Amino acid sequence: MVPINVANRLLTWETTYQTNAGLDLGFFNNRLTTSLDLYRKQTEDLLQRMPLAPSDGYDFILANIGSLENKGFEINLNVDIIKNDNVKWNVYGNYSMFRNKITKLGITPSQWGDQTLVAFQGNQISGGNYFKTFANIYAEGLPMGSFFGYETNGIITTPEQLAVAGTINGIAPQLGDVFIVDQNDDGLITDVDKTVIGDPNPNFTYGFGSTLEYKNFNLSLAFNGVYGNDIANGNLAREDYADGTTQNIRAAAYYDAWNATTNPNGTRPRVNYDLNDDLGFTDRMLEDGSFLRLQYVSLGYKIPLSSKSIFSSADISIAGNNLLLFTKYSGYDPEVSSFSGDPFRTGLDWMSFPNQRSYSINLNLTF
Repeated sequence: MVPINVANRLLTWETTYQTNAGLDLGFFNNRLTTSLDLYRKQTEDLLQRMPLAPSDGYDFILANIGSLENKGFEINLNVDIIKNDNVKWNVYGNYSMFRNKITKLGITPSQWGDQTLVAFQGNQISGGNYFKTFANIYAEGLPMGSFFGYETNGIITTPEQLAVAGTINGIAPQLGDVFIVDQNDDGLITDVDKTVIGDPNPNFTYGFGSTLEYKNFNLSLAFNGVYGNDIANGNLAREDYADGTTQNIRAAAYYDAWNATTNPNGTRPRVNYDLNDDLGFTDRMLEDGSFLRLQYVSLGYKIPLSSKSIFSSADISIAGNNLLLFTKYSGYDPEVSSFSGDPFRTGLDWMSFPNQRSYSINLNLTF
């Protein structure tokens, strides 16, 4: 038995410095209330896996190196539209926007694609034949977990595009292949042509809902949403290519495949195109992860009780969770993180299980 890594006796807790400025307002006898919160959070002594030289006998050592900045604001609004003895109707909403970036890593700059960055790569996604690469990069000046891979420009459909398309692993491209952008114009598609292609962090998040009470009845509903984040849908590495295997593919991978005579405007590569495995990760896997979800609905009734009842209150309700979803994401569910326990694999959908719709009937008795 041997240790898997070397100890670092100098490890300490990460340190966070946070500044907040808030404003709370109330109008019309607090029938309308709102709050605004601005914040800036600086985290120092980030815990990182630092690579070691082969002569050390270990792959990495855990060390406190680097810093991260988060800043943003949040707005909340709450309105009692009707408020009397028989009817109470409340509407609320919230909006939150934040930006983060890595401000310091404390490691040596190195070559990342055609540019020099102070950065390290995230963990490998899959150990199989597909998506067998990393997808996230952690670089000074960039948001956490930025996507790093090959940029594409549709399908090679003309002789002019074919003439400037790069060779991949010694295989010359042909009409109907995915057009990989040759960032350094050397005629070869290699790791040097990788670049930052997306951001898993949303532009903003929001939510809204309402509660209505009429005598003994009550109705509640809540929506939540996210806008502007990218999702790396790794399942497309298999599903979106009609490469002649016996595995399931999406219908569009075949019916929308480029063909010079029958489908010259196809947005999928030609049938039997099989270089997607060699590329590993391209922006063709990236999709808009924006969504709006009806998260919760509940209809309840407060049962009238006599003075002789052994209960002080009795309520019955029916409720539903995850009832509606509005999104352009083509996977099962955009609210997904296949590696939620791994901060070095983020914004990824890799054979994930969708959020479930559920219903419940509830009886609450108070003695």
